[in-house]
Amino acid sequence: MYGPAIAALARRNPNAAPLLAHLTASHTLVEDAAKIAALAGVKTLVLNHLMPSDDATLIDADWIAAARPHYAGEIIVARDLMEMVLG
Repeated sequence: MYGPAIAALARRNPNAAPLLAHLTASHTLVEDAAKIAALAGVKTLVLNHLMPSDDATLIDADWIAAARPHYAGEIIVARDLMEMVLG
């Protein structure tokens, strides 16, 4: 999840309380995902199932900027139908 955008999502949603409860119980903030990846020693962090999914103002650079202070490796922001070719 991208925290600032989740706050904006809650402000525009009449069912904000249950929505926020669901999101925080079943999703991970991008910063926390980056910290976990760093601790696990992974080579590439792939962010997927991005929340909120309806915010067209969020670009890949936003996700990467949120993760970068916590993870030094490669970061990929995955999108639906994206494919990777492994070398």
